Amino acid sequence: VKPREKEGGRMTWKMIEGYRCPYRISDQGEVQRQTKDGRWVRVSAHLSRNRAYLTLRKADGIPQKVAVVRLMDTYFFGGRAKRDNMHLMHKNGAKMDCAVENLVITTKKEIGKHWGGTGRRKAVVRRDRNGAETMYKSITAAAKANGISRTGLCRRLNGKTQDPRGYRFERLD
Repeated sequence: VKPREKEGGRMTWKMIEGYRCPYRISDQGEVQRQTKDGRWVRVSAHLSRNRAYLTLRKADGIPQKVAVVRLMDTYFFGGRAKRDNMHLMHKNGAKMDCAVENLVITTKKEIGKHWGGTGRRKAVVRRDRNGAETMYKSITAAAKANGISRTGLCRRLNGKTQDPRGYRFERLD
């Protein structure tokens, strides 16, 4: 994922403390390492356990996996999420997009509400273009039967995306 340029063209960088090499992180979620000749090179993040992670070398040289959102919390949110037992949520759902403007501090319960966690099972109906209806006993059952993830179905239920096959999904309350 390419970092976005901010309006005005400049990113804000903060130095990351406690590692062997000088590392820095931008307000767009990009991490760089300084080489011996003084150049800054990008450290690539990878998706693991549904989060963007980096591997940074600790002072003793041992590699350590670090979540990009944890670094963003520490350096751009003052450590509030960790300190207050909260979570950083990606507003657009893209786990690799760790820009400050895409992150919000919230509770686990609010994240569940936002992405479709309901706590109690609620039936789901699928309507196709011809008006035919198919009922499912839960979001999980509907997602499985339609070959999509629960998150994908929740995004369709919340109107954030449309189904490419023309199906319309509705939760029955």
